[in-house]
Amino acid sequence: MQRDDRKLWLAAAGCVFLFSAAVVSAQAVDPVVMIEEDWELVVYEPDGDIMAPQLHTVMSPFAELDPYYAQFSWNYREVPSFQPGGFQVQAWADDNVLIAKSFDLDKFSLQEEKFTWTQVMGTDGQNTRFAVVNGYSPTWGVFGGIQALIGDFAGPADLSGYSTDVSVKNSLVTYGANRVETFRIVEVRYHGPNGLLYRDTTPRVVHSAD
Repeated sequence: MQRDDRKLWLAAAGCVFLFSAAVVSAQAVDPVVMIEEDWELVVYEPDGDIMAPQLHTVMSPFAELDPYYAQFSWNYREVPSFQPGGFQVQAWADDNVLIAKSFDLDKFSLQEEKFTWTQVMGTDGQNTRFAVVNGYSPTWGVFGGIQALIGDFAGPADLSGYSTDVSVKNSLVTYGANRVETFRIVEVRYHGPNGLLYRDTTPRVVHSAD
């Protein structure tokens, strides 16, 4: 996430982190209060007539999709009714959509087009928020930002229950997988109240034409 976007995220989310550091073996250990997932999608041969491909990604502060999570739909919007193109940011609890924000952008149309974006999850110790930031593709240009923020959802106090495996397992190409070349997380960053704690640069593939 770029510095300006991070400032906007923290300001909009109200993430003024007032945690006291835990002391273990005389070392202060910061809690995880923000996680960033960098995503990459390469569309091999989209078809606007049949609105393919369609995809969704998922992010959860827990080791499962319970009691709530965020879902992001790509190249379609489904709430309150299906619309082609663009993307939608949704908050789910059980089988119910609590919040949905739609972004009316063009349908996927260019061969070998690369889409990149960052999914962000943050907590102030009481409430959790989600957003899409730093998005870019040749067709859509720059997308995401503070307007793609959803929250507040009660708990957890920190994001130690997050698992990248949950994001990968529950994200998929829902339609037109033969038109997707690669769909993956390329990096995950974990932040404490004082800044970056560590980064995971292991690629996590959701779908690959190979």
